Amino acid sequence: MTGHRDQPGPADPLGEELAAVVYRTGAVLGGVYLRDPREPVLGLVVMCGLPVEASVPYRRLLLTLPGPTADAVREERLVWVGCQEDMARRYPCTAA
Repeated sequence: MTGHRDQPGPADPLGEELAAVVYRTGAVLGGVYLRDPREPVLGLVVMCGLPVEASVPYRRLLLTLPGPTADAVREERLVWVGCQEDMARRYPCTAA
């Protein structure tokens, strides 16, 4: 998802690169967020592996709420969630 297109195209090098990383790592999905300089929010600019309609709750992430992405940005560190059980234990709202 770049802008509101369904799939990356030839003019979408970031989308193509993200899809390649997701494929190489064996991940299910991936996304790239940019931090909004005016408010504590991350905006999703590219994603793959999830239908566009299903991405709506993830398009804007408040940095003030708990979650793996917000925690990683706030704490400036990698947050690794190895499986669904880890996600449910550490971030129950996100896992739901």
